[in-house]
Amino acid sequence: KDKTTEETAGADVTSFRFNLSDGTSYDLIYACYGVKNGELKSEAGGFKYFTSADIGSYWNNLNKELEAIPINESELP
Repeated sequence: KDKTTEETAGADVTSFRFNLSDGTSYDLIYACYGVKNGELKSEAGGFKYFTSADIGSYWNNLNKELEAIPINESELP
C-alpha cells in the first residue's frame, strides 16, 4: 500500500549531516508529523519515504554523548 504524509506546521525534525572526505556534505532529514506519521528524506539522495518509525525518539534514546545543535530554518536543505 502506498503511504504518504501530510505536512503540517510544527513537525518534530531530526536532521543528520554527514561531512564527506571529498568536502561535500549529505543531509538526511526525518520529520515527524504525528504518531506513526513521518518521512525520511534527502535532497542529495533524491528520495522522500513514508515511515511509521519514530527515528527522532530512537536517536534521542541512543544519543548520550553528542550534543544537538539548534540551527535556523534557513540553514535546512
